[in-house]
Amino acid sequence: MPQPFFASTPAPTNFPPAPPPPRLPPHSPPSRPPLAWGPTKEKYGKECKICARPFTVFRWCPGVRMRFKKTEVCQTCSKMKNVCQTCLLDLEYGLPIQVRDTGLSIKDDVPKSDVNKEYYTQNMEREIQNSDGTRPVGLLGKAQSSSDMLLKLARTTPYYKRNRPHICSFWVKGECKRGEECPYR
Repeated sequence: MPQPFFASTPAPTNFPPAPPPPRLPPHSPPSRPPLAWGPTKEKYGKECKICARPFTVFRWCPGVRMRFKKTEVCQTCSKMKNVCQTCLLDLEYGLPIQVRDTGLSIKDDVPKSDVNKEYYTQNMEREIQNSDGTRPVGLLGKAQSSSDMLLKLARTTPYYKRNRPHICSFWVKGECKRGEECPYR
């Protein structure tokens, strides 16, 4: 009876020895996702609170035990009004938009109809691209110098307590069972 080919060839003996199996601790807890997630980007995720056009939304956690932040308005409106995309505060004074506009006597004449609003926004985008970026564009760029009232109201230091998480409603009732793992305070 003929033998198969592989049975007649000797097995090689010069293989390196197999590594030992990895040593695991007797009990390893299941892995958890990290507490602070990285930033996310969602193209055309929401509509702008000012011009109602879709824009790219960014979402991130500024630090441990803080709430997530996200962009609320598009870049065009942010540059037009010289405000932060997230907190909607003026970049020069740190005041809400309405307070700043009242102090500078600026009346916002943004068109109301969809077609006119789109045309106005396209013109503002063109004006932003043609500017050097050192001065605000639109009505804010044409406004006169700042008033004394705005300088008195201006926020000079950041207010970090507004980033703190909301109070846990279960903790208020005395029923929170999460303890230190509770994402709320």
